[in-house]
Amino acid sequence: MDVQSGPKKVHRRNWGMKLLVFGSSGFLGSHLMRVASAGDSNELSVTGISEKFRSEPEIQALNLEGLDVIIYCAALANLEDCEKNPEYAFWVNSEIPRLLCQKIRGTKTKFVYISTDAVFDGSKSFVEEQDSTNPKSVYGKSKLQGEENVSGLDMHNLICRVNFFGSSPKNNSLFDYFYENLIEKKKTKGFSNIFFTPISAITLSGTILDLIKAQASGIYHVCGSERISKLDFGVMIEQLLLGSSGLVEPFSFTQAPSSPVRSLDLSMSIKKLTNLGISLPPLSSQLIETIEKRRII
Repeated sequence: MDVQSGPKKVHRRNWGMKLLVFGSSGFLGSHLMRVASAGDSNELSVTGISEKFRSEPEIQALNLEGLDVIIYCAALANLEDCEKNPEYAFWVNSEIPRLLCQKIRGTKTKFVYISTDAVFDGSKSFVEEQDSTNPKSVYGKSKLQGEENVSGLDMHNLICRVNFFGSSPKNNSLFDYFYENLIEKKKTKGFSNIFFTPISAITLSGTILDLIKAQASGIYHVCGSERISKLDFGVMIEQLLLGSSGLVEPFSFTQAPSSPVRSLDLSMSIKKLTNLGISLPPLSSQLIETIEKRRII
């Protein structure tokens, strides 16, 4: 299948490259497509492809000639779904990226793989890129295998480990959960013992493009700088929407024996990112921007 025959959007930014976004209708992919369209220049063309590929021949049939960058946002990210169907999780999260990297090997095309904080076990706060990985879930293991497949084929490829928030196309993200309940003035719960370093999908999208423009390669943690509990994240949304009304209540996460293992500390360090000269707005500003855009959907 030629990518030009599938669903696509062509947008522009302010520097000259041809990009292909896999998973363009998904959570991050849809934001990335919108952010890449910002600006008045006609020098960046971005094509999105959202098909689900089920076999190697489908990948081999793709026409990837003439591309500067492929950004792989496609993923099977639901932990429960990955545990129920590990073979498909490894196909989407590690095998398709491997096949794509093999297909473009020896060309000028750069591959950008979107990974996750789930490659860590949560035993350390603000983990850095060189820290040992130890995924506990099928999802984390399949994404780590994806990292290894991508980096093993070309050391100049870029791997972004992320943990982002925003309005998802399916309206089922953590941000959506808090936003919907709080708008309706419903009591809602936030985990007081799960910590992360969130970045908005909007800011993340722009930062990925900045890394590409900087010709970055290797592994980068692309997340927020502020470690916060999911309870306090909900409280921040509540304060921005309603003021301090006490609707978000603390709840302690307890691991169920039959559920996928979830790490309690998902925080990552962005020291390597900031050393590259990339700065991020504070979490509060990112939340305000996300809320404003959510209100007009």
